[in-house]
Amino acid sequence: MKCTNPVFCVVSLCMGSCIHLYPGEGCWLNFHAAAAVGFYIVFKKMKPTAYITSDRAIQVLRICIALFMMAHGITRLSINGPVDFGTFLSSKGFPLGVPLAWGITILEIVCGLLLVAGKWQRLAALFFMLELLMGIILVHFKNGWFVVGLTEGGIEYSVLLIICFLLVFFTAAQQRES
Repeated sequence: MKCTNPVFCVVSLCMGSCIHLYPGEGCWLNFHAAAAVGFYIVFKKMKPTAYITSDRAIQVLRICIALFMMAHGITRLSINGPVDFGTFLSSKGFPLGVPLAWGITILEIVCGLLLVAGKWQRLAALFFMLELLMGIILVHFKNGWFVVGLTEGGIEYSVLLIICFLLVFFTAAQQRES
């Protein structure tokens, strides 16, 4: 996919790793374009200035990480539904793995939409932090720290996202008051 629009190019670079289903297959529902439109709307509301406010920075962060997490649920639905994920959960001892996987998948999408809309931010952030923590425990911890490099599939990306969700969680009340 050749990128011709500068806004789409920047967003594609930022989001490319979590949007592509498989290398060389392109994007599902052109998430790059959807994300670029979202960023355009956020930044269009900004007054011309040489800096970005901390509230606006948190808003952009909140929207980005929401789209990252929504991509997981949407991709899972588009491939095989949550059946494979449910089978994995059952193999780890969770009862009703497939229904649980459906619930997690739906919550990834719903909580992502809530974060994008700026509604129930603390609850949505809490769900994502719990999901990422479980991912660390069930999958990533045994692989060490690094996602790529010295080791592969480690916890660093999940830890970074948890920190981002903590920022959203603790600033949600402040944003609501202002």
